[in-house]
Amino acid sequence: MSRLLDRLEVVLADNLLLSASLLFMPILYGVGAFGLITQIGLGSWVFPFAVLLFVLVIFALHRGDGFRKLLLFLSLFFLVFAVTAWFSSHVIDNSWDGRRYHAAALLSLLSGGNPFYGTLEGVGYDYPAAYWFMSSSFILWTSSFEASFVFTGVAIFGAFVSSWRFIALLSGVSRGWRLVLSALLACNPQAISNLFMNQVDGLLVSVLLSVFMLLLSFFGRDSASDSAFLGKEKRGKLYDIPYRLHALYIVSSLVLLINLKFSGFLYGGILGFVALCYGLTRDRTAELGKRLFRLVGVGVVGVILGFFVFGYFPYVKNTIEKGNPFHSAYVYDDEGSRVGNVVSRHFDSKFYDMSHYEKWWISLFSKSGDKWTDSEPLAPFSSVYPNSFGGGFGSLFSGSMLLCLTLVFFIHNRGGWLVILGVFASILSTEVSFLSRLSPQNWWLPLLFMLFYFASENKYRFRKEGFSLQRDALAQKLITKLITRTIAICLLWISMSTFLNHARENVSTSRVIADLEREGGWYITRDIDTDIYPIYTDAFFSYYASGLSSIGLPSLAKCPTGSLRRVIFFGFVVCRP
Repeated sequence: MSRLLDRLEVVLADNLLLSASLLFMPILYGVGAFGLITQIGLGSWVFPFAVLLFVLVIFALHRGDGFRKLLLFLSLFFLVFAVTAWFSSHVIDNSWDGRRYHAAALLSLLSGGNPFYGTLEGVGYDYPAAYWFMSSSFILWTSSFEASFVFTGVAIFGAFVSSWRFIALLSGVSRGWRLVLSALLACNPQAISNLFMNQVDGLLVSVLLSVFMLLLSFFGRDSASDSAFLGKEKRGKLYDIPYRLHALYIVSSLVLLINLKFSGFLYGGILGFVALCYGLTRDRTAELGKRLFRLVGVGVVGVILGFFVFGYFPYVKNTIEKGNPFHSAYVYDDEGSRVGNVVSRHFDSKFYDMSHYEKWWISLFSKSGDKWTDSEPLAPFSSVYPNSFGGGFGSLFSGSMLLCLTLVFFIHNRGGWLVILGVFASILSTEVSFLSRLSPQNWWLPLLFMLFYFASENKYRFRKEGFSLQRDALAQKLITKLITRTIAICLLWISMSTFLNHARENVSTSRVIADLEREGGWYITRDIDTDIYPIYTDAFFSYYASGLSSIGLPSLAKCPTGSLRRVIFFGFVVCRP
């Protein structure tokens, strides 16, 4: 087992794996954006061309590693990609956003739409479009609409590798906890749930985690870390990432992050500042000053490329046409005055007049429901059912957050406290701080408490002197061991049950479709959305009609009065006249 862990750590510490896991999606997005900017358009050529360019970039960056090693690591990445692509192609999306504006945007791009020189028909919003560009390129190559979910799985893999690389730089964190904490950080329930649906929130939090971990690891090993890796001095350098590679990872990931969602720009900016402050807690050396200066330069280059070049749509275009780069993130009245956030309709009415902190605290101990967070309280550890889609991650998560308070007395790490408080500040930076879907970095908080507890020197500073010294240290060690393992088990359960719940839901939907196919005589209808969401109607009705007609379900505009109805997708109905 020890030898297996040794080999695994050597693989995870290799910069070649980091390059493979982080560069593919930015390259695919860049090729798609280039095709649209130059008006060549998207086509089945985009994805294979991006794969070829990706392979050439990897060979150019790591040409000194040898052909056999390059082939091995590229094969590992494409194996991960193939598995996630196969999985996503067998998933049925029944989400609200996935079957409405996300699908409408993809359908518009697949039909030749170009947001750089026009609008995406049927969408109604000018949102960042990196996910749409990547997904439509993959759909055009595979002819599978559902296979576009693959990118969330790839992003989770990249987040895991990036997290491990940062955690490996900290002293005091055992090999087992490195793997556990890295896996739990990457397996955010929001990312797990988006493996089953055509949404961008899970992709956002995975890329955000990769960016944050890369920024923090920019300063190298901490001063207390062992100089040897796996007990061998000659392997100590395996932890380090060369500056040019590190800069490339950060710039490319920032470009992608900024163009996934508007919140990616805000969260990335806040966490970038947190990383700079974290760097100031390191040993004051000339090398540290040079790294701080370089990090600022790398961040500026990433923002310029992400905002002004690849982000011409929507940021520059919104600024020119609407006077605000984030115009589509808000709701306006008839006179053009801003009246709220686009997701404010999902708030429980009690949250309207609360501060961001009040919303977060009350939501942490409230039940998730139709309005994402209901008024009904939910006590910690009172239920094992997580709801990662809406208001919170469930009572096991709120219980874990309370347990983290006991670790406060054992964390003696200035940089660690800056990171924890900085992540919390990013959560409170928006009025959706209480929604796990839109502020998914809530998931990081208990894991960061655990990480910097392990990485703290002199954990048991508050023990008594003299006769009871050894006894108290042992008691504190047993208590903290119990707490950290309880938190890890709770978070692992939340991630696993999120995956199983969505898998069970997909199996049920597949069975209903199979039943409809056997019974015959059923019709798909769009009557639910005709009046409520008229801008989505044509795109979605044509999509469903073409999909379900293949199993013998003709289409109707409305279900006849008195007909038998069966709900198969969220917001969609089939009926038998």
